[in-house]
Amino acid sequence: MNDRVLMVSKLENLLELTLTVKNDFERAALYGTLYALIKEFEEEDTEYSLGMGENIERARWHIAAILGYDITNEHDDKMHYSWALGAIMDIRESFTKKG
Repeated sequence: MNDRVLMVSKLENLLELTLTVKNDFERAALYGTLYALIKEFEEEDTEYSLGMGENIERARWHIAAILGYDITNEHDDKMHYSWALGAIMDIRESFTKKG
């Protein structure tokens, strides 16, 4: 991963698309792409700040819930979107602080 902050921006852009998917193909494409980006964050940096792993997992779960690939715990897509965005913002902040 060349530029973590750039990749977080891509993650945010793709997250935005989760609320507009119209079919299973779009859901699968977004899920696969977002999951791959999140896995890169996990594998790229083994020196996470405290809580980075938790933020990565929060983002993964909420995105998967929106797209139908994980349980929702009876929360709607907009709530999961908000939580995923919060996790992604925390990831951005960690990468920005780290340099």
